[in-house]
Amino acid sequence: MRTAVLVATVACALAFARSASAYERQDHLGLTAGGALSTTDGASTKTGIDLGLRYTYGVTDAFNLIVDVSGVAVGTEPPPAKNPPPQPGHIAVGGVGLAYVFDVTRWVPYAGALIGPAYFGGGLMAHPTWTFDAQLVVGLDYEVSRSFAVGGAYAQHFVALASTYPELSTLGLHVEYVWGW
Repeated sequence: MRTAVLVATVACALAFARSASAYERQDHLGLTAGGALSTTDGASTKTGIDLGLRYTYGVTDAFNLIVDVSGVAVGTEPPPAKNPPPQPGHIAVGGVGLAYVFDVTRWVPYAGALIGPAYFGGGLMAHPTWTFDAQLVVGLDYEVSRSFAVGGAYAQHFVALASTYPELSTLGLHVEYVWGW
């Protein structure tokens, strides 16, 4: 009987969760940590650690401006005897863009696009390289309280140097301080 009451109580609490209600002019400042996959010449895939800083501003209740900066430390292999592929040891990306916010209870999914610079350097690269990066981002936030949110996001990066670095993907968790509601 106690188990049935406990299950019913938890089910009711989840079913009647309060609305998250996105707000205009609401600010979020957060830290992101996660992993990255980078594909270089051929089909050589490298994994790395992604750390970032993110600012979000509620332009309307449905659209957020996102400013994101992150750095990726990528593992490199020892070079072969001749002509090693230019594998970066670190990648830095930044972006500014808009995300559409799907307002659903305390869980707030979103999707958007960002554009900005990308930097490839270190590792087996002879010279550092700057280029442009476009990102498609999907994420899910959970509003812990009015001032604190946690979530996760996946970003698929499309860098302008497609022949050398055709793919960069990042997946991370973030914590955010929220104000301005």
